[in-house]
Amino acid sequence: MSGRPSRSTKRWRTGAAPLPQFMASAGAVEPRSSHGPSAREALGNGIAKTIRAASHVIHAAACAVRLTWYNSTCFVFFRPLPLTTVVYGRIRLLHRPCRLEIGRRCRIGDDVYLATTLSSTIKWGENVTVNMGCVFVAVDRIEIGDNTAVAEYVSFRDQAHLVAEGEGVRGQGYKVAPIKVGRNVWIGRGVYIGAGTVIGDDCIIGANSVVHGEFPAGSLIAGAPAKVKRTLYSGPPQSGFRT
Repeated sequence: MSGRPSRSTKRWRTGAAPLPQFMASAGAVEPRSSHGPSAREALGNGIAKTIRAASHVIHAAACAVRLTWYNSTCFVFFRPLPLTTVVYGRIRLLHRPCRLEIGRRCRIGDDVYLATTLSSTIKWGENVTVNMGCVFVAVDRIEIGDNTAVAEYVSFRDQAHLVAEGEGVRGQGYKVAPIKVGRNVWIGRGVYIGAGTVIGDDCIIGANSVVHGEFPAGSLIAGAPAKVKRTLYSGPPQSGFRT
């Protein structure tokens, strides 16, 4: 018997053996024109666009229903939300009525939590976006400037527990001081902004920062505790917070 491989073995080693018919048919791909999508792809794209358009209509209607509901059951007692407000989902409220004052074209994400007393206020300027899961707890005042964007799960609290040795925080009272955030600020995901914080215009705050104190306009702020990392703009100085 010679040492030469058989013809079938040579075919297997070189990959030259033909595929079985069922494997060839299973791997077949519909030919696609170089001038555009195939008929099947065009049909799929058309269906997807129709579904997306219907989704936008349903979404807009749901936002309008939510706005009407929250205005009539909560915000009407203080100041109704403007008709240009977009409410993307559920708003969680500690008490009704809630003293929220917002400007035009604001957007409120799903599961945003708002808590005020009968005298404290949460105020947003115009074109403010607050994403899902954010928390606003105001004993005095929380103010957000125009065109500011807040990422998801950001917490604003204008009060902080006082601590006594051997007693912890329960029953020790609070430090209370208003929060002011300027215009055109971008606040990253998971940031905590504490009592007495003042943030100037045109700042960026890095994700998961713990922010206390006063920060000048045009600053990149990050860290726990947060510090000014650098100045973002080299132009003329800008005012810190505008009312």
